[in-house]
Amino acid sequence: MASINDFFLLFKTINVNIKFKYEDKEDISFKEYYYFEATTLALSIIREKEISNDISLLTLVEYKALIEVMAIMFDDFNDIELLKLYNNQLESDIYTKYKPYKFKYHFDIKEFVDTDKTELKNQIIDKLPFILDNYDFKKIIVKNTKLYDYYEYILEILNNPNQEVFRSTEFMKKMGFLDGILLALLYAYFTKKYPNIDNRFNNTIDYEKSFIYNHPLNKRYHNYALLESSVLQALGFELLAKMVVSISVDKAFGNAEVLEMKFKYFIDYLMGVLGLDLNGLIEAAKLNKTDGKYFKLIYQEARYLSYLNGYMLESKIDLEDEYIKVVYFLDKFIKLFVKSDKFSNLIEEKYLFDKKNRLEDV
Repeated sequence: MASINDFFLLFKTINVNIKFKYEDKEDISFKEYYYFEATTLALSIIREKEISNDISLLTLVEYKALIEVMAIMFDDFNDIELLKLYNNQLESDIYTKYKPYKFKYHFDIKEFVDTDKTELKNQIIDKLPFILDNYDFKKIIVKNTKLYDYYEYILEILNNPNQEVFRSTEFMKKMGFLDGILLALLYAYFTKKYPNIDNRFNNTIDYEKSFIYNHPLNKRYHNYALLESSVLQALGFELLAKMVVSISVDKAFGNAEVLEMKFKYFIDYLMGVLGLDLNGLIEAAKLNKTDGKYFKLIYQEARYLSYLNGYMLESKIDLEDEYIKVVYFLDKFIKLFVKSDKFSNLIEEKYLFDKKNRLEDV
C-alpha cells in the first residue's frame, strides 16, 4: 500500500519534469497542463496536512480545484490549440492592463489572427471552455471521479462559510475520507500513465519539513503568521485565522500558484465580511497607486488561475517571486480588518453582550 511519501515523490517528480519540459520549450500535451495543475495542488495538500494537520477554508478550495482538474484529466478532452489560445487571451488581458509589471507574452498572438474575439471572450467567460454544450460538469465529475457528493458538500461550505461546520463530526469524517481518496486516485492514475518513471528526488516530505520549512526565514514568517492567527482566533475569527496559517505553508515552500488561488479566496471572503469591493478594499487599506495596481494584477492572475484551464503552467515562471507581494498584501489587509469599524462592531456583538466571553477573559 502506497504511503504519503510514495504520493509525494511521484507527484513531485511528475510536476518538476513537466516544468523542465516547459522551460526547455519542449512540446507540452493537453493532459500535461492538467497533470501539472493536479500535482501542484496535491503537493500543497500534502505539505499542509503534514505541517499544520488542520483543514481550513483554503484547504477546501484546493480539494474543490483538484476534483475539477482530475475530472478533466480522466476524460478525453484534448484540445491543445484551444488551451493555448485561451491562455494567450488571459496573458494578453493582463499585459494590456498592467504593462509596467509584465514584459513578455507566452504565445505569439499572430498565430491566432483568424480567431473571432467575441467567440473567444465567450469561451473565457465559461469556466470550462473545452467542454462542449452537450457536456455537463456535474456529469463529468460523477463519471470520472465518483466524488460529486463531496464536491457539492465543499461548494456549500465555500458559498456559506460557517466555522461551526468545521467542528462537526460530519465534516471531519467526510474530509478524512476525501483526503485519502483524492491522493490515492491520483496516485493510481499516474502509476498507470508513468509505469517506469524514475523518481527524480530522494527527499521525502520529512526532509522538506526539516530543510525547507524549518529554514530560519521560513520559520520566522510562519511564527509571525501563527501570532496573527492566534489573535484572530482568540477574538472569534477562526476561519480567517486558519487561512493565515494555510497561506504561510505555501509561502514557505514557494507554491506561488496555489498561494495566489488561496489569496483570491481570502480577499473575496474579507470583502464579504467588510462589505467592500476591490477598489474599496484598496482605498481602506490606504495602498498607494503602485501597490494598488500591483494588487489588482495579482488578484486578476489569481482569478485566471482559479479557472483551472491549464493556465497554471503558463503563469509559473512569472509568479516565481510574486508570493512575496502576496504576503505583503495579506499583512496589510489583516491589519485593515483589525482596525475596521466592522471588526469593532463584530467584537462588540461577540463579547460585550456575552458575559461568559468578555474580552478580558480571552
